[in-house]
Amino acid sequence: MQHRSEYSKNIILTIFKTRQMMKKFYLKSLLVCVLALLLSSCAEEYTKVIPADAIAVAELDVKSILKKSNLGSHEDKLKDILNVLKKEDKHLRNLINVIESGQSGVDWLKPAYMFLDGEHPYLVLAVDDKKDLENSILSLSTKYDRFQVLYDGEISWIELDGDLVGALTKSTLIIGDEDSRSIYRNMLEHNRDPFFGSEAGKLFNKHVGDATVLVNMQAVPSDIKRDLCRELEYEMGDIDGLDDMYDQLFALQAVANLKFEKGKASVNLYTENMSDDLTNVCGKIDTDELEQVPANDLIGLMALSLNGSRTYEYMEDILNAIRRELDYEDRELLRMLVDVLKNTNGTGVASISGEIDVDEPEVLCLLPVSKRKVTDVLDYMGEELPYMYRLVGDTEHAVITNISGYSYGNVSNSFDKASNAKSCCAYCYLNLRPVADWLVRESSREYRGDVSVALSSLDYADFKLDDDFGMSLNLYLTDDSDNVLAVAVD
Repeated sequence: MQHRSEYSKNIILTIFKTRQMMKKFYLKSLLVCVLALLLSSCAEEYTKVIPADAIAVAELDVKSILKKSNLGSHEDKLKDILNVLKKEDKHLRNLINVIESGQSGVDWLKPAYMFLDGEHPYLVLAVDDKKDLENSILSLSTKYDRFQVLYDGEISWIELDGDLVGALTKSTLIIGDEDSRSIYRNMLEHNRDPFFGSEAGKLFNKHVGDATVLVNMQAVPSDIKRDLCRELEYEMGDIDGLDDMYDQLFALQAVANLKFEKGKASVNLYTENMSDDLTNVCGKIDTDELEQVPANDLIGLMALSLNGSRTYEYMEDILNAIRRELDYEDRELLRMLVDVLKNTNGTGVASISGEIDVDEPEVLCLLPVSKRKVTDVLDYMGEELPYMYRLVGDTEHAVITNISGYSYGNVSNSFDKASNAKSCCAYCYLNLRPVADWLVRESSREYRGDVSVALSSLDYADFKLDDDFGMSLNLYLTDDSDNVLAVAVD
């Protein structure tokens, strides 16, 4: 209970102290990126302050994370940490004293929310006891920072050195950088449509994890859209189709979540209203192609299923703009690469094997295009092509490798995670065991044992992209019996 209160109190104090800094738009934009690590769902009373037209909404499921982390078994160590922190700063000492009293006034077992309303970020927490929370806020005051709680019927206003920084009711605490009581009142009295009754809220609920964030580009105010468009035009110049790109960008809705499971942690991204042109350029990976990769000393691989002609149609305007900036030789190389792209149709695979720190690792590229097309490019590049790579085999795909004795279609010890790429249009794999071994070797003798223990449970990581442009980044442990968050805490 104490560590829960400490965590949230630190969040509240940080927002109070950085109020003036967050007046600047670019810092608010940075905060939105940070929010992308949080998330959740629930239509309880305190969540009704979140408006349906919020640009971003994030939730942290504190209860789930505390349970999965098994922090309760480390209570003595947590107390030692708190005692050290008490000596570091007056604000921390005040916070910890409130925490140890067990009467912070915040219900830490309910999800914490943050949202972005226009340019303004807000933090929303569930209130457990309004009077205890008011006392907790007042106890944060120091000689240089004075908090006040002003009573106004059912709403209490929170001020820091005379500036309004938030408000609370018997159910809801909201902290932000707005200095208008009417804005907080409208939220607390639910005078705006609630987020969790909207279409965006339904999308959010569909993909809830231990932490979740939704970005709704449809809710971006027109003045911010205008500024973003001007910035894009300045950076990209006069490119045909830029207006269509704007339309696609501001129609997009995306939800990201973070999940901790037994033997696995994952970050997932789901999109809505993605352009059909973009989704049509990819197909499903042929997992048989991944099985043509030798597993011996494999460090990593990438696979992509691509419809080259559709990809060219989608990128034609951008490629034409690039071509205009190149000299003759580079334009000719680009022309040949575009020719390869147009004739690409199927699954391509690239892998790297050997030791992490060797100068010449073993490389394999399987390309879904005729050898002649690839050979034309390699011949044009001439001496720029490393001599170790050569075309081998007699298959429908081009095979470029320096693996001695490699034979396409005759791999005895093949990549055994090919099934992970099923239904994906792009897949990446990284074997973390050789990476961990290399990090241990590179560590100083003093810390080598600790580094070895910390990395010993890592197995591999992979990235998946499906044909609807849903994405996931996954971390796997060698033992799938324990939750990955508990292993990390231990």
